[in-house]
Amino acid sequence: MEQSYYEYFTNKRRLDQMASTYQKNEDEMFKSFQDKLQHKELLESNASFYNPKDKAIYFGETKKHTPTYAHKVFDTKKYNAYRTIADKAIAEGGEDLNAEDKARYDPWTPEFAADAVKLNELNKEIDNGYLNIRQAQLKAAGYMTQADFQGLRLVAVLGQLVNQQQKTYSLQGAGTKYTSTNVIFRIPSVTRFQIAEDVKELEGGIEAMKMAFTSQYIQLTKDVAHLAWSDEFQMAEYDEPIMQLHMQNASSEFERVHASHTAVQLNRLTAVGLGSTQWDDYVSGTDRSERNPIVDIAVARKSIYNGNGMLTRAASSFYTYQIYLTNSHIRGLVAPSQAIPLDARVVNGVPGQPGLTWYLDELLADGEVYYWDASALADIQGPIRTSTYRDEDLGGQGVFIRNWSGSFFLRTNQGYRMNQVTNP
Repeated sequence: MEQSYYEYFTNKRRLDQMASTYQKNEDEMFKSFQDKLQHKELLESNASFYNPKDKAIYFGETKKHTPTYAHKVFDTKKYNAYRTIADKAIAEGGEDLNAEDKARYDPWTPEFAADAVKLNELNKEIDNGYLNIRQAQLKAAGYMTQADFQGLRLVAVLGQLVNQQQKTYSLQGAGTKYTSTNVIFRIPSVTRFQIAEDVKELEGGIEAMKMAFTSQYIQLTKDVAHLAWSDEFQMAEYDEPIMQLHMQNASSEFERVHASHTAVQLNRLTAVGLGSTQWDDYVSGTDRSERNPIVDIAVARKSIYNGNGMLTRAASSFYTYQIYLTNSHIRGLVAPSQAIPLDARVVNGVPGQPGLTWYLDELLADGEVYYWDASALADIQGPIRTSTYRDEDLGGQGVFIRNWSGSFFLRTNQGYRMNQVTNP
């Protein structure tokens, strides 16, 4: 039977409405899933920050590990107010249960209220003897359960893709590599002597010469990743490689920590400013740079040479390196056919600096460049231990990954830190 134009139009309109509703529901569900992922990342933050202005605790930090104060978690003013009332009642021999409850729940912001309830429930179970600290820690955060990842199947059905990006770093390879099975080292340092010069015929009285030896003790620090999962988690099937993603995350975190150790050592160097002009200052009315970075690096090279070293390595943020490349004294040295990848992490063949290797890492502050002799910065990789365990009582298992490593500036006089090379 032929379909009338009216029925056709009506059915088409209904189909459009259904498609629109489905798309709306799909977008809402995916946004909800994204919000849950962001919330979980905040709960797993390694740092929280206290803001003295509003006397509150916040989650959220920049890639430079400075607070963003973007996610308020806990209001200490409310807590102290309710706690004062409760403590006063206790001091008077009574008890104010209303104030106790308000101190326990009210200071938390709505975004983290549900998490506060779970935390308080765990504390109650510990106080009542139903859980020990070990069981509470596993129940609170560590274990991967089937319920944690059921949203992944929904996302796959909706045709969306879970995209987990890992940051990359370069500073973990910026020092001279050493590997060892030990974690404590005694490193000797030697002070050179100078010989007698232009000794005349039959001239005596030349004193005996010897080196001066000192030593320093260093100990590698330990970084630990702990992954745990329930039996039910292993029995379920997922559309995404959950375990591989977790191991990838752990590996990326080890790299981040290792690179941050190197950044700490580089910041031990005494900062030397350029003065009134920077690399991105131009002569008025021209595109000619006022300052020549080659001359500034020559000063650093001379300083390192005076410390009996050779300038072979440098490090900065991406932005600072791009300012170096756009300086007119450097720009003319870059051949048109020379490809300089914008996303390179380690640059060999730096224009104007033959033999120099330049490391790019966003852990370093913009406007600062670090130079050093490769042998002066030691990058020591100690033992790596992996162990697994089984918890029959809870029905789960896990793995510990322990990594001993460290970076140490052995001779700071063979390093040079140049700051304020760019305008703020």
